Amino acid sequence: MAFRIVRTAVPALLVTSALGLGASCSSGAVDYPPILSGAGGGTASTSSSAGTGGTGTGGTVTTSTSTTSSGGTTDGGACMGGHTCTTVSECPAQSTLCQINVCTGGCCGTTDAAVNTTCTDDGGKYCDGQGACKACVSATQCPASTTTCATATCTANACTSTFAAKGMACADSGGTLCNGSGTCVAISCADGVQNGNETDVDCGGGTCAPCPDGDTCKVGTDCTDKVCSAATSTCQTPTCADGVQNGNETDVDCGGTGYMGAAACAACANYEKCAKNSDCASMSCSSNACAPASCSDGVQNGTETDVDCGGASCVACANGKKCGTSGANCLSKVCANGFCQVPTCTDGVQNGAETDIDCGGGMCGPCNPGEKCSVPTDCSGGICATTCQCPAGMLVVPIQGGGIYCIDSVEVTYLAYNSFYSANPTTANQDPWCSWNVGWTPTGAWPYPQANEYEPVRYVNWCQAEAYCKYNGRRLCGQIGGGSSPQANFNDYFKDQWFNACTAQGANCTGTGCYPYGTSFNANLCNGDGSSGPAPYTNLVNCQGGEPGLLNMSGNVAEWEDSCAANSGSGDECAVRGGSYLDSSDNLRCDSDQTTGPLTQPRDYAGNDVGFRCCL
Repeated sequence: MAFRIVRTAVPALLVTSALGLGASCSSGAVDYPPILSGAGGGTASTSSSAGTGGTGTGGTVTTSTSTTSSGGTTDGGACMGGHTCTTVSECPAQSTLCQINVCTGGCCGTTDAAVNTTCTDDGGKYCDGQGACKACVSATQCPASTTTCATATCTANACTSTFAAKGMACADSGGTLCNGSGTCVAISCADGVQNGNETDVDCGGGTCAPCPDGDTCKVGTDCTDKVCSAATSTCQTPTCADGVQNGNETDVDCGGTGYMGAAACAACANYEKCAKNSDCASMSCSSNACAPASCSDGVQNGTETDVDCGGASCVACANGKKCGTSGANCLSKVCANGFCQVPTCTDGVQNGAETDIDCGGGMCGPCNPGEKCSVPTDCSGGICATTCQCPAGMLVVPIQGGGIYCIDSVEVTYLAYNSFYSANPTTANQDPWCSWNVGWTPTGAWPYPQANEYEPVRYVNWCQAEAYCKYNGRRLCGQIGGGSSPQANFNDYFKDQWFNACTAQGANCTGTGCYPYGTSFNANLCNGDGSSGPAPYTNLVNCQGGEPGLLNMSGNVAEWEDSCAANSGSGDECAVRGGSYLDSSDNLRCDSDQTTGPLTQPRDYAGNDVGFRCCL
């Protein structure tokens, strides 16, 4: 038993006692025993000094101590705090059963109760041997664990539990393994360990959720992305060739936007699943399935060149829409730089309101004979019967390879020219190369004798002949298809209107002969070879060719043609065709020439042997 010692300070004493060894008290030193104390717990010590013999006056004995007790500090022999005692019952009660009162040396003190002494204060049960009541001193004093997943322990005088490792087998509370927190639990998909059929912690095996990429697996269904590597037995990142729908694919290896930064998979085929139009090759997602391309699905798909237009199945596209490279994809039939163009009168196709290619419909010029029309105003000759017809007094001339044009059946007569002359149209509308021409009066045989009204008009220059034809909605015969005929084409029936009509598309120009009526010259049919002068067409009905009813293409008067060497003014050399009443057989040919080209005269020539006829 431990005691707490109380030391008392005592004044110096002069002791006279028989305790000395045959000497007086004043001649030696005496050690006094220490005084025991209570809870103050001090230690006792003494100090003395004395002489070495002789009488008592040689020295003194003193004792000096400082202690504590349950009552306080004593000084001059009193107990600390004044708690003196003769028996322990006189000492004040302690607040804990783990400290026991003692009465020692007349003073109250305490001693610690033995270890494991039972107590009830401070919420404890057992004394710790150091004067305190604690919950436990050893694990045996703690409540026993009810599970093998926890072990009772006494740590720092408090009852605690040490938990078994997560996953350790157990068999209590209906469980089969420890959860690491002291509880025996049944196998689940949230127990934090791989168990049961799981292929990795809390995943896979068909019972738990699929495992993320990188976790262990056995089959594809163990994995979130449905792909388990046979080589590594781990779940794989989705690809566009793994044979399953995963990542953000909308169907097997198609659709979606690409997984984790990877490129998107190919678009899905018709009837495969989709979430939006771009998931589908058809660009049409309807009710979460890719729909076949149609001309009313609001997207560009199939063979369409723009949204719901163009391609092999849909209507042609409007102006400004995409057309690929083909005008067939456009309502205007004109595709340029990938876009449908607004119709024009020079784009080479029938579009807009046109009734035929670049003509008719009110938006373009009138159409030529043989071209389609809707109303008379669609036609240059003002006659429409589904196609434009030749006006009265003109004949249809076929074009080899297809198409027609019109030509005057006879040379322009005095009677016909007089109607133009009498109208006296303005000269301001002439072409620049005719600006020198100031009127419409022939230079000779004018006014004409009434008896000559069916003879060809003569003494007119090229510009007067052209103006007459234009005034009547026609033109001087020139190039097939329109425009002037280059002089190099004077004997090409594919290109030159006058020569094509004269030779019946070349049929009358074979071997050595080339005349309107055949391949051999006949002086009795036409007015030429030194005749006295022009004759009325009514007298020359046998001079036909190369079309039935086409008169005087050889002889009578030579005819101006829209085929000039230049467009500069009055001196331009322009072709005169067919010869006149003055010419011999060589110049009466359809192909009469000047070695390198047709017979010509200056644009301002107005002779008695030259007239003209018009084409359309």
